[in-house]
Formats: sequence, structure tokens, C-alpha cells
Amino acid sequence: MTEEKREYLPDTGILFPNKAKREDRQPDYIGSGNHVCEACGNTDELFISGWRNVGQRGNYLKLKFGKKEER
Repeated sequence: MTEEKREYLPDTGILFPNKAKREDRQPDYIGSGNHVCEACGNTDELFISGWRNVGQRGNYLKLKFGKKEER
């Protein structure tokens, strides 16, 4: 499967259900996005992972952001 290049508004991203999830520790949602540095204007491409959780105040998503490295 090839990864298509997506264009985002600054400081946004998108998550999709993780259809390849095989273990509980793997994220429920995966996606990508970007962050624009206000100081220098550089844009970092990010991986986004999300896990569904239930807490004292109800359901929530725990998110993890990782920088995409040049390949």
C-alpha cells in the first residue's frame, strides 16, 4: 500500500481507525498531521496515534505525536 501525500491547514491532522491493530498496546487510531513553528516558520510532519480510554470524567482519547523522519 502506498502512502498518499496529504495537505493540511497549519497545526492540524487527521486520525483513522487502526485496521491493523493486533494487540491491546497498539493504538486504536492512527494518522498524520503537521505543526508550524511560530518562531521560525518551519513545518514538522507528524505521526499521530490515539488510544480510547475511560476515566472518571468519561470517555477520552490519549494522543501521542511523533516526528516523521526523512526517508
